Amino acid sequence: MLSPATRRLLGWMFLWTGLLLGLGQLIRLGIAAYAWSREGIEGSLEVGLVLLYLLGLVGAGLLVRYGRRLLRGGRLEDGPAKETIL
Repeated sequence: MLSPATRRLLGWMFLWTGLLLGLGQLIRLGIAAYAWSREGIEGSLEVGLVLLYLLGLVGAGLLVRYGRRLLRGGRLEDGPAKETIL
């Protein structure tokens, strides 16, 4: 089990990594949308790249979620915590 100080540090690292990754992916999606609006559907923008950018956004959201959970004293294991009503 991690100590509380290590858990907080790891939580901040997950949180900042997720926020920066999400910001980068949003910028990349904005550039892709601009290129698509200029070139149209016949342009060289591949759908696979756009899906990869969206997958990066999902990963960023998970990193932020895990970071917030660690900062609030939660845990990373699957399943509901003992304090939940589920």
